[in-house]
Amino acid sequence: MIPPEPGVGLSAAVLDAIPDPFYTLDPELRVTYANPPALRVWGLTSEQVVGRGLWELFPQVVETPLGEHLRQAIRSRRVTEFELLSPRSHRWQWGRVSPLPDGHTAVFWRDTTERRRIEEALRASNQLLEQETEARARQLAATQARMQAFFDNTLDWLSLFRRDAQGGFRYVDLNAACAAAYDRPRADVIGRRLEEILGAEQAVLPLHHLDEAARSGKPQRYQVRRTLAGRTHAIDVVFVPVQEDAEAERLILSTARDLTERTNLEEQLRQALKMEAVGQLTGGVAHDFNNLLTAVISSLELIHRRSSEEKVQVLSRTALRAAMRGAELTGQLLAFSRRQTLRPSVVDVGALLTETAQLLARTVGETVELVVETVPDLWRTKVDAAQFQTAVMNLVVNARDAMAEGPDSAGGRVVLAAENFRSEDGDLPAGEYVVVRVSDAGSGMTPETLARAFEPFFTTKAIGKGSGLGLSMVHGFVTQSGGAVRIHSPPGAGTTIRLFLPREVVSAPTEAAIPIPLGGTGEATPARILYVEDDGDVRAAGIEVLRALGHTVLVACDGRQALAVLRGGAEVDMLLSDVVMPGGLNGADLAAAARQLRPGLPVLLTSGYAAGALGEASEAYAFIAKPFDPATLARALHALLGGAPP
Repeated sequence: MIPPEPGVGLSAAVLDAIPDPFYTLDPELRVTYANPPALRVWGLTSEQVVGRGLWELFPQVVETPLGEHLRQAIRSRRVTEFELLSPRSHRWQWGRVSPLPDGHTAVFWRDTTERRRIEEALRASNQLLEQETEARARQLAATQARMQAFFDNTLDWLSLFRRDAQGGFRYVDLNAACAAAYDRPRADVIGRRLEEILGAEQAVLPLHHLDEAARSGKPQRYQVRRTLAGRTHAIDVVFVPVQEDAEAERLILSTARDLTERTNLEEQLRQALKMEAVGQLTGGVAHDFNNLLTAVISSLELIHRRSSEEKVQVLSRTALRAAMRGAELTGQLLAFSRRQTLRPSVVDVGALLTETAQLLARTVGETVELVVETVPDLWRTKVDAAQFQTAVMNLVVNARDAMAEGPDSAGGRVVLAAENFRSEDGDLPAGEYVVVRVSDAGSGMTPETLARAFEPFFTTKAIGKGSGLGLSMVHGFVTQSGGAVRIHSPPGAGTTIRLFLPREVVSAPTEAAIPIPLGGTGEATPARILYVEDDGDVRAAGIEVLRALGHTVLVACDGRQALAVLRGGAEVDMLLSDVVMPGGLNGADLAAAARQLRPGLPVLLTSGYAAGALGEASEAYAFIAKPFDPATLARALHALLGGAPP
């Protein structure tokens, strides 16, 4: 650009109007022109700069990058652009040096400090935005990974559905738990319709709820029993509509939870509570019935002894047999309610099974084969041997009857087996058990029958063929002995019942303990007996029996009356008392108080419940269970009055 000649106003006006600083130099680098913006930046006037050398005006620039850029541009005679920090103003400048045809040089520059500040701020903002975007992307990726991990690994059955053009619902995705429940590979399910996977019949209910969820946009929930891969499950299902954005298609997320185990546990709890309630009821009924039977048996025995008339003898004996049968039934009720009197001892179960099989051989008949299988070194257990044999007999008789009703009604094979078992997990407490197994090839049980198998008075036999107390007694006996009973009985495939009896560690083998009943009534020295019984009928019968045995009887209706007799100084050789009595003082409490008043006083307690009703006192006092006959009472009295330990 040629500097304006004097008098050329238009050129001067144009150059003066340029908003950015501009000046020209001659070949000797003297300033020939500077526009007003340049003069303002320099803080000089035109007269002060025109004609003077650039290095003379600004010596501090000579050895700076700006000075070097200017020298190179002038020497090269090429257009050169640069941007740098001015050493004079300490601001950023963008410059352009252009050679002119006449050997002069035009220099144009612009202050870029503000632009660079804005650009730097923009770069910093963009960098921060990029960092935030990357962090957000990482967070989203992590969240997505967590959600995918949850989706893939949760035990609930998760699946995603989309409605197709025909109105059906197709699988978009499903997790591993759902694929396992279907017993199908995930890829085999995705894209297929619901009814293709579940079947038309089982798909009706979920399709209804899927349609309602898609229509209303609200979650739908229901519970159902569904058969998948051959197994029936109790399932809680929730359908939740999901939509990623307003434009996206609505999907349905299905969450299905398998409640089978929880449902089974709840059913077991309900059954246990029901059995406990029935046990409480039957135990109370058995107690009251035992009181009645005590009076009946004692009275019948006295009638039988005192009458010489043959007809009375026959009738009384018949009535006694019926009463004793009633006593057996109440014993089974008490066994079910776990209130029977047990006399546990360490026994060899294998020997007991062998002996029981021999006893049962004639009972079950020739068409039934009884097989005993035991393992070497079979552990010992501590049970009441007589009650154990009774339990096994009940199971064998049930097995015989089941085979008579089964496909092989001509007979069959019943296996009595015993083996050692260690429980480490499962539904049994951890520990060591002797397992007694009774197996048959009978008709098995339906699920409904199996659920009620232990209920008292429940039976599938014809009227008059069974009391319905056999399995109840077995359950009560084993539970009272600290064990457990398990039944496996698929319909049409026979029944296996296992009795888990806790192992009893002994130092030496113990013979099978079978109680031997005492023979005869024994001879008792006449004694003064304080007889305490709150039931009037039982009391009247008991007085007659005691007198018939030659004893003098002092009578009390409850514990307080009995203590009054003792405190009154009456001569008493022995205390015979019921356990459960009104008035706040039971038989055990009365016995303890009587021993304080009369140290060493022989005590015999009796109850329609088992000796366990005495609690800790069961070891301190002699006990006989109701109902008892005069002979049993006579033997107990003889043992105490004859100096035997109480």
